[in-house]
Amino acid sequence: MTVARDDEDDVDATSDEDFYIDDETIDDLRGKAHADTKEALRKQVQDELARTRPKAYTSLKRLIGRLHSFLRRLPAPGFDPKDPFVYKPDLQQLMRFMKSLSDKRNTRGKLEKDGPAVLSTIEEKGKRLIYALYVFGEHSYEKAVSSSIQRYVRKDLAPYLSKLHRSKSVADHMATRDILQYLWVHDEHPFKHPRTRLNIACATLLVHYNGTRPGELVESTLHQLSGEGLTWEHIQFWLICDSNGRRLWGTNIYELWRKGRRNMHPLAVIGHVREVSDRTKCPMSLLFALGFARNIFATLTCPEDLEKIPTPAPGCAPHTLPLRPEMENAPVFQALERHGGHKNFSNNRMWDAGVLAT
Repeated sequence: MTVARDDEDDVDATSDEDFYIDDETIDDLRGKAHADTKEALRKQVQDELARTRPKAYTSLKRLIGRLHSFLRRLPAPGFDPKDPFVYKPDLQQLMRFMKSLSDKRNTRGKLEKDGPAVLSTIEEKGKRLIYALYVFGEHSYEKAVSSSIQRYVRKDLAPYLSKLHRSKSVADHMATRDILQYLWVHDEHPFKHPRTRLNIACATLLVHYNGTRPGELVESTLHQLSGEGLTWEHIQFWLICDSNGRRLWGTNIYELWRKGRRNMHPLAVIGHVREVSDRTKCPMSLLFALGFARNIFATLTCPEDLEKIPTPAPGCAPHTLPLRPEMENAPVFQALERHGGHKNFSNNRMWDAGVLAT
């Protein structure tokens, strides 16, 4: 016999016989307690993923939902639609699911207008599928299973998939002009902080002139709360004398978060931005405006100080502007925080790419 007691406050209200539980019942309780712990752990992992990387969480949840919809149509013994996370699909079922993803047909059975699915996309979904099953179902698979899925995609499904990435529309000069025209002239949105409009305009011009992705300037949706984005130490301000003998301000922008080169500092892309005559389309004017608003410069306090800097002789090294050391790691595009009912910019948090996507 094994004795188990409730809280002492309940002892008087319960007979002693209620505390005596046989070994079979104890094993059942232990099994239930273990299941509850696993469920709590799984929920904790999901909540943490949803908090830190909401877009990744949504993507994984959508993928696991498609898997469960697929399993409902299969002869899958043991699969319970009411509790689908308990079921662990085998390798053959996972391969058939990957085939259904690559088919990419609409509800009427016709191929979608944008053609076949992209090979690299299906490969990535195969990797995420194993992770999604672990996060949402706590199902672990051997590495050989993941390798088999990738091999199946590359060999068996590849002939039916496109190796070319889906063409993406590019914001050309005219489109950028129209965006800025709307932002400064026609947009009636009441921004929480007046500098937000300046941030949007500056980011738009940097994306346009350097061909960068939003997730390379601010936190990518897959790397939220990582602090990986453009900070002031990545921007070097310089002044030169151009071929016509005129003063010309520009910057070198070290882009450390390029797709495929993220955090690979030796392979960082260096973008160059120079001032243009039209101040409404001049990225330098906006970068200087943000810099003076944050007081990032070590030797300058106002825009008038720029005119006091002597122009370097033609062909000589550019004059560079030193930054205050405490501002080097500060984000260029700050996120808003609420303080006392007012919206103020955070000193260390930056925008995420979702802000620029809207």
